[in-house]
Amino acid sequence: MLVLMLSLTAVAELRWEATTVDFGTIREDEGRATRHFHFRNVGDSAVDITRIRTSCGCTSSDYVRHGIQPGEADSMPIHY
Repeated sequence: MLVLMLSLTAVAELRWEATTVDFGTIREDEGRATRHFHFRNVGDSAVDITRIRTSCGCTSSDYVRHGIQPGEADSMPIHY
């Protein structure tokens, strides 16, 4: 008796519209500036975003979404 088992691995992949964003000129008296990174899950399985790191201490994100389903689009706010 021969049993053949195939393991199909689902691939998770986010496709970003842009990987950088230009905040332009920001006046301190105008308060906090926010821009958005737009993305789509082009993979075969849901994606959980569990951690976000910015390139400097002056930017942050409050994005806490989990379970971005295949084909689903969303955006991540970045604050300066």
